[in-house]
Amino acid sequence: MKRDPALVKKLETIMAKARQSLALAMEHDAKGLSDESASKACYAVFHAIQAALLTKGLAFSKHSGVKEGFNREFIHAGTFPKEFHTIMERLFRDRNIGDYSYDKSVDAEESGRDVRDAEKMIKAVADHLKNLYQRDFWSGER
Repeated sequence: MKRDPALVKKLETIMAKARQSLALAMEHDAKGLSDESASKACYAVFHAIQAALLTKGLAFSKHSGVKEGFNREFIHAGTFPKEFHTIMERLFRDRNIGDYSYDKSVDAEESGRDVRDAEKMIKAVADHLKNLYQRDFWSGER
């Protein structure tokens, strides 16, 4: 794959944001802030899948477009497991509950699951990027 330095730099920046959101999700989860944890776990995955989409020259302005694009380009193509679709749907549902609901909250068990699954997805995207660009997109080291 052609290594466009500008694209690689953008991917590094996006994946750094994904790792930062994941770290915040973990911190919030450890403090018992389940709604906040679920929200940050979702955004961590959202950033990572945007990075994956950029490798195909794709960018979307809405969350629904990002999810649909990732499903079409990566899950249906077999690059990532089908369970990632289910995880993404749950993460986005829990983010909506955590960010916008006044009637219910994400419970501690669910937010812990969200954080673990977000980490699994981000690591998978980082591994995919490493295969494409021979760079470590997980730790941020060059």
